[in-house]
Amino acid sequence: MATVDSSVHGLQTDTMTGEVYLRLAAPHDYIVITPIRHDAADVATLVRNLNDVRVARTLRPLPYPYTEADAHWWLGRMVSVRDAALQKIKNAQDGDWLDVVPMMIIRDTSTTDGRVSDAPQIGNCDLHKNVYFEVEDDDERQRLVEENMARKAGDAGLQWSFGMWLDPAYIGRGVMSAAMNALITQWAIPKMNLQYIAGTPFIGNIGSRRVMEKNGFKWVRDTADGIIEMGLNGGRTGLHVLEWRRNA
Repeated sequence: MATVDSSVHGLQTDTMTGEVYLRLAAPHDYIVITPIRHDAADVATLVRNLNDVRVARTLRPLPYPYTEADAHWWLGRMVSVRDAALQKIKNAQDGDWLDVVPMMIIRDTSTTDGRVSDAPQIGNCDLHKNVYFEVEDDDERQRLVEENMARKAGDAGLQWSFGMWLDPAYIGRGVMSAAMNALITQWAIPKMNLQYIAGTPFIGNIGSRRVMEKNGFKWVRDTADGIIEMGLNGGRTGLHVLEWRRNA
């Protein structure tokens, strides 16, 4: 159901809807990563998963209980971000570096006979500009964020970070590791000149740490305990700090 559309820099395009996506490599080629969709199916998926303690405790604080109104608010906000990113990609000339990653929603096409158009969301893998959660001093963190945001697309000094969650029914299948690999190798390196990614899972979140290590991240240090708040009133914790460096 897909063709390669050169007008969007080699991303696959769903022939039914025109939606762009990345397809994971075998044996996970039934999984695709698409941009945000603001529809009833994804609202229901967010409500179910973000009220699940196994997911919410790995994330920074969200409203609890997480309601349909919360999901609509977030998806509505992210649609404008998605549209701006896709327009930036369409406007870019061949050879231009990009600094946007609209593909972030992990979907399972095995449940829809291979169709991307109605494949359900099973998680999120979001590559975004680094916001330095591991830096404890607020003024220093703000300085680093502003400096990073000011860098141009393709700048070797531009730093990135991953956010992620996965439906617990899919944990242990290698899906998140493969999704992260696809975003790095199919998009971020060839289209963005990616050089550096920071990883900052909560201390004790071994699953996310292993996903990162499978993709070449190296542990650097653990922060002091209590520098960041966990979801679902889980208290405060520290962060594992990992780094991915290209050609390291």
